Amino acid sequence: MKKLVFISTLLLLVSASTSAQPSPNAPEARHDHSMLPLPDGSVLLIGGEDVSGHLFSDMYVFNDMQMGVWNEITPANDPPPARRSHAAWARDGKVYIHGGYGENNLLDDMWQYDMATNEWTQINQPADKPDPRYGHTVVSVNGKDYLYGGKNDSGTDFTDFWSYDPGSNDWQEDDDFHPPSAGHAIGAVGGTIYAYGGIRWNEDDYRDDTRYYDTPLGNSWTYTYTSGDSPGPLAFMFHTFMHNLANHCMYLFGGENGSKELQDGFYKFNMDTHTWYQLPAGPPALSHGSMAITWNNEDTTLVLFGGLNSSGEPVDENWQYNFDEESWEVLTAIDDQNNQTQPLAYLYDNYPNPFKISTTISYTIREKSHVNLSIYNVNGQHIKTLTSGMQSSGTHEINWSANDNDANSLPYGIYFYNLKIDGDNSLTKKCFYFDTR
Repeated sequence: MKKLVFISTLLLLVSASTSAQPSPNAPEARHDHSMLPLPDGSVLLIGGEDVSGHLFSDMYVFNDMQMGVWNEITPANDPPPARRSHAAWARDGKVYIHGGYGENNLLDDMWQYDMATNEWTQINQPADKPDPRYGHTVVSVNGKDYLYGGKNDSGTDFTDFWSYDPGSNDWQEDDDFHPPSAGHAIGAVGGTIYAYGGIRWNEDDYRDDTRYYDTPLGNSWTYTYTSGDSPGPLAFMFHTFMHNLANHCMYLFGGENGSKELQDGFYKFNMDTHTWYQLPAGPPALSHGSMAITWNNEDTTLVLFGGLNSSGEPVDENWQYNFDEESWEVLTAIDDQNNQTQPLAYLYDNYPNPFKISTTISYTIREKSHVNLSIYNVNGQHIKTLTSGMQSSGTHEINWSANDNDANSLPYGIYFYNLKIDGDNSLTKKCFYFDTR
C-alpha cells in the first residue's frame, strides 16, 4: 500500500513540477537587447537598455521552457562594452555580436562568446570593415556572416551589404546598391536570406516589402510577391526564424507602423512558399524587444522578453508561444527581495530524454541547503542516491548512467528522479531509459 501511495505522490509531483511558475532571477526590464537559441535548447539574452538609459553588458540564459527559469551568466573574463541595438547571431556553436549603441558612441566592434569556455574574445577585424551602426542584422549562411542595413550616428540609413569570412578574417562589401533598411526582420534558409520591413531614408518611411538575397555576394536583393496576410508597414519588431528540417519560417511580433503606433500582431512567413500567415495574438503591443525559437527532440518553443510598451517604457514581461496548442503564456518575474513565496528549488528536465547510456539531471537552489537527489523505479523502490549533502546556491548538474547504488546496470524502463531540499521540499520528474536506436 505504501508503494502505491508513493507512486501516486510521484506522479502528482511530476504534474505539478512541470507547470509554469514565476521566473526567478529574470533580467531587468529592457529594450533593444538580443536573444539567440543555443544548441542545448536554451535561449541566451545579451545587453539592452533600461528606463533610465543605462546600458547593459550582462547575459542571461533561459534554460527550462516548462519551469520558466532565467539564470544570469558571469563570464570567466571581462564582457564586451555595454550596448543596445546591436546585431547578434550564432555560428558553429558560438555566439557573436557586432556594433550597436555604446555608452558614448556607435560601435563597430565584433565579439565572440564561447559557451564551452565561458569566455568572450574580441575579433581583431581588418581595416576595411563596416562603419559603426545600429539597427542592423547579421545572419550566418553556409559558414559566412552577412551584415545588412542599419543607421549611422546621424540617423542616415546604410545602403551597403557585407560578407564576413571567419576563416580569413576578411570583410567584403558588395559594390551594388542595396535597399536601405534599419529595424527590419531577417531570416535565412539554404543559401537565401530574407528580410521584411524596417525604416528607409527617413523616420516616417516604414517598409512593407519582403525581399531576398541569394548568397554569396555578387547578386542583388529581389522583391518577391507574397500571398496571405502580410503584416503591413513595420519596423523595430520582435523577430526570429526557424530552419530545421520541418520548418523554414520567419516569425514577427509587434513593432511599430508608419504612424509609430505599437502593434500586437503575430505573423509567420514561410520562406519556401513565400506565404504570410497571421497567428493567434497574445502579448500586448510592444516594440524594440527580442524573441527566439528553440527546439529539441521533444518540443519547439518561442520565447519573447522585454521591449517598449505604449508608454515608451521597457518591460520585463516574459512570454512563451506553444506551437502545438497555438497559444501564448506569460511568465511573470518575481522580485527575490520582496516576495518570499518563490520556490526554494527548480528541477529541470533531464537531457537527453529518452536516453540509452547516460543522462544529465540539473537543478537550481536559491540558497545554501541540504540536497538529496535520488532515483526511484515505478514501484517506488529507492534505486540510487546521486547526491546527498550541503550545497551552495546556484545551478548544479549530475550525470546518471542508469545504474544502482551497487553500480549494477538497470533494465530499460521508466524511472523517477526526486529532489529534496532540507529534507522537506520535494520535486520529482520522470525519465525514460530505453534503447533509442
